[in-house]
Amino acid sequence: MYEVPEGRTQVGTLDTAFVESLEAPIYFTIASRLWKAERVDFENHAIKAKKAKEGMAPKWSSFGGPDTPLETAQRVGEFLYGHRSLPSFLDESSLSTLRSLCQDGPTSTGWSPQSLEYVHIGNGKATVRTYAGDKLNRTLARLLESQGLKTSWNYASVTVEKGPSDPGKLRNQVCKVVTNLVEATWSDDFIEILNRNQKAWPFSPFVPMVPNDLAH
Repeated sequence: MYEVPEGRTQVGTLDTAFVESLEAPIYFTIASRLWKAERVDFENHAIKAKKAKEGMAPKWSSFGGPDTPLETAQRVGEFLYGHRSLPSFLDESSLSTLRSLCQDGPTSTGWSPQSLEYVHIGNGKATVRTYAGDKLNRTLARLLESQGLKTSWNYASVTVEKGPSDPGKLRNQVCKVVTNLVEATWSDDFIEILNRNQKAWPFSPFVPMVPNDLAH
């Protein structure tokens, strides 16, 4: 855990994996307040922070445990969008909970299996719903970030948190990256972009002792 002091007062702690997943400037919420990390001390697991008046606080998102694979993520999307019947062996309480999350039957719009859906949110934000699992969505997020877009992701979708304010320009930028990924145009430049945007685990004292390709 990372301790978060303000001056001499400790205001809370943050999970190690949560801190490692972010890039400066780091914003987070503790005790219903927005904070900005001025400095992260990886060696001593401490964050020097100050109260922030503006900034985008990160969202906690988890599907639980290890990476969610493509097959599992696709099944989730199929249930939620009405492309697959809910399991009959579930009790009524479980079925009721699932029904409350699902769409009202199959729909001709929205997400469908083995496809993706682009949703423009506005103000430089958009979401690409894929239900492709953590690894593929993490790869897509890295590629989008290499184009100067700020992203967040989970097993179901990749969200552009900050990009061009012009809707057409943002869509074209996202679609170009998605096309490269879907068509698997594995050029040397493509591989280099992925390698360059990998994040090394910063907390092990052995990271400086291994080759760069093994540190990621």
